[in-house]
Amino acid sequence: MKKILVVILFLLLFPNIVLAKDICDSNNIKIKSITLKETNGFAEEKEESSISNNNINLNLKMYDVGDSSIYNITIENTSNEEYYFTKNSMKLENDYLEYSLLTDSEVIPAKNKKTIELKITYKKQILNDSYSDTNKVSITLSDTPLINPNTKSSISYFFILALFLLISFFIIKNKKYLPFTIVLLYFIPLITYATCNVKIEIESKIEIQNKKSLFKALVAENNSSCMIKYNGNVTDTLRKTEPATKVYFDRCIEKRNIIFAGSCWQIIRTNETGGIRVIYNGEPDNGKCESTRQEHKGIIGDRPTSIAMNSPYLYSSSFTYDYDNNTFKLLNPELVTWSNDTYEELLGKYTCRSNEDTCTELYNVNGYVSSKNAYTEKYTIGDTNYAQIGTSTYNLEVALQSVGYMYNYRLKTKNKNMTTTEYLYGNSYEYNSETDTYTLSGETQIIGDWESGYDKLDNTHYTCWNTTGQCKKLSFVFYTTWRSSQSYRFAEYIELTKNETVEEILHKLYSSDDLNKYDSTIKSYLENWYLNNLLSYSDYIEDSVYCNDIGISELGGWSSNTETANKNIRFRYPMNSKDISCSNDIYQFTTTNEKAKLKYPINLIQSNELSCLSVDNDNQKLFDLIKTRSTYSITPPYYFVGENGSSIALTTLWGYPAPVKVNGVRPVISLKPNTLISSGTGSESNPWIVE
Repeated sequence: MKKILVVILFLLLFPNIVLAKDICDSNNIKIKSITLKETNGFAEEKEESSISNNNINLNLKMYDVGDSSIYNITIENTSNEEYYFTKNSMKLENDYLEYSLLTDSEVIPAKNKKTIELKITYKKQILNDSYSDTNKVSITLSDTPLINPNTKSSISYFFILALFLLISFFIIKNKKYLPFTIVLLYFIPLITYATCNVKIEIESKIEIQNKKSLFKALVAENNSSCMIKYNGNVTDTLRKTEPATKVYFDRCIEKRNIIFAGSCWQIIRTNETGGIRVIYNGEPDNGKCESTRQEHKGIIGDRPTSIAMNSPYLYSSSFTYDYDNNTFKLLNPELVTWSNDTYEELLGKYTCRSNEDTCTELYNVNGYVSSKNAYTEKYTIGDTNYAQIGTSTYNLEVALQSVGYMYNYRLKTKNKNMTTTEYLYGNSYEYNSETDTYTLSGETQIIGDWESGYDKLDNTHYTCWNTTGQCKKLSFVFYTTWRSSQSYRFAEYIELTKNETVEEILHKLYSSDDLNKYDSTIKSYLENWYLNNLLSYSDYIEDSVYCNDIGISELGGWSSNTETANKNIRFRYPMNSKDISCSNDIYQFTTTNEKAKLKYPINLIQSNELSCLSVDNDNQKLFDLIKTRSTYSITPPYYFVGENGSSIALTTLWGYPAPVKVNGVRPVISLKPNTLISSGTGSESNPWIVE
């Protein structure tokens, strides 16, 4: 009888133990696959990373303290229970890196999978060159994952049923074995269940889906002839000029082409921020950015003219355009009549010269002529060089302020045709405030025949355009020239009133804190293109500093001590300058600088950046590199010489067109640090694709 009871007891216990083991096995977390997908940061190469058991081994290349990468870890839970994933579910072994989850914890449902975001940050600088060091990361997944404590196992119901039946049986047959039966039935299955360790089982290898960092791809060319390290000072961040450590200029045609926002761009250089500065290079043709592309549609500017504006017209600061119908549409226009009272608020705005908001001819108003007339540039839609978005003037007036990307004080230079008429010139003057009269003083001389005297002005730049030396408006001659052609026998000058000095005028024009009030024509043109083409991509674009430094380096004929007046005023950057720093925050254009504010982060290429791209100042090699067959505007200016203009465009070789000359427009933007590329090699036929 006892043996029969033991057999019955064993038969009852054995299924219970097996069931406990089965349930234990089903609660193991079986990870069938782990997918690491880099969404931001410095990517590692797939073949450099591996997985063994429950360890993920990565090779990362971090560049500066604070750099970080965000990875998507996809975990599939094949168990019957929920899996709680927290920061304690993994361990990262690296003294230079730290990790965090973007959420405190994640619940992976039973028989399901979920993506978890892991951020790895470079927290401590490696003592030697961080650019060449590999940061090896070992991520260990915990083998004791957190199981939901509220989970109720089905084994408990079997325990209750079995216990009820056995107790009933032994109470009826033999009360002697009741305590022993209860102990065995209740505790042995629980002990069996507890001996099963809940483990993570990885059944397949890790898969890494990463996009390469564009910055990393370029820096990888550091030892080649493509990426040339810049060793001077740089100003890529507002009010921060510093020695460059991350700036490289891309001189290699086969490593400087990308496709971003549906357009081709050429890489100029890397920024100190880790961003990438690029210049527009047309529309791709079958995914290629080759220099054999043909013309495409753009916004075409015409040489500015004076035009009547004395009727009520709709004006707006912004517009959209329709290439299919060749039309422009003003955005939120206002009906205003041009006059002496309203012209300042209308400068820089666009109009259809009607009370309609849609037209095929759009006019930019950027110069005052009279209460009824304004300087305007007419825009239409037509064919243009593939590498540019269209054509435009830099500014509408030949004036001292026209060399600025923005300006405030307006002063127009004047041009006087010279013959044999005699005028008195002096190197100083006296001003009578009671009569508001100027009288020449100091050293004086009379010059009559301009052919023999145009280069004899020496330091006598002041004149009243008479021989008495007295006048209400004193003229200052800053440039003189003579050629056999009648049209080139002139004196360039400005008029002084109310005892204002030349030095005070130059300060207001080029170095005052309130220098930047009105937009140049080119600035407005670029920002409207950004509105129509890049606004939806703003999250990819960096607010980097664009320098329009118009600080004066040489006064030339603007100095009263200059021995001759046929020398130009020159600005800070000569044409072969390789200095990309920016001297003053009034020249540092960003969307956050109230002294030099951009509406959108877009600008032109700088002349000094072009110089850094050239090889041994060989312009031909530079143009072979750029390969666009386009004459386009650059900034900042080189010099100003009245109606002969300033150097603000790149021609076959360095050129000196006036600001009112219509040139091609090629926008420049900076892509943010950690911009990622999904494919390509950087060549014209296989450009990098920015995702």
